[in-house]
Amino acid sequence: MASPTRVVLLTGAAEELGAAVAAAALDAGAKVAAVAARPWQVDRLREQLGTERALPGLVPHGDAQAAAGFVKGAQDALGPITDVVCASVRIVAARAGEEPGGDLEELLDVNLRANTTVVRAALPSLRRRAAGRLALAAWTDDLSRASATCRASLAAVDAFAVALRDDLSSAGVAVARISATASAAQWLSQEWR
Repeated sequence: MASPTRVVLLTGAAEELGAAVAAAALDAGAKVAAVAARPWQVDRLREQLGTERALPGLVPHGDAQAAAGFVKGAQDALGPITDVVCASVRIVAARAGEEPGGDLEELLDVNLRANTTVVRAALPSLRRRAAGRLALAAWTDDLSRASATCRASLAAVDAFAVALRDDLSSAGVAVARISATASAAQWLSQEWR
């Protein structure tokens, strides 16, 4: 008996790491529900993903109602969500002696608030089925080049992953923290099979 098609709910799809995750999941035969925070990103995702197995949608950072609506619509269109991948954004620091790049509040919105909102929308379905995987992915191959504010936001994501692991340990939902590298697409494509 063939295993059911994976349905991946993905945040950060408009950024480099999220795009790599989307490509890897699609290459492995999964369906992808990709969240973007801005309308122009949804249009770009629609062009980039270009398949009936992908559904891009608009969920502004922290908008719980939009997240719940997108998750419901994605499940209606693609099937039950089996995996949630939250892809973080990396902001490289400015040159030595300059102010670090990236506003902390903005990075917390992108890397933590947006991800927690989408995870909360998807968790009731995963808990009901007592199955699924949740991965928080971040570029950690060279954090020495990341801005201080970016590193702070990624530390918050790490703490969120630990808290999720504790909360979901008996719910049948596996939680992983993925350390992405330049070969993220290759690693993830093997992971989805």
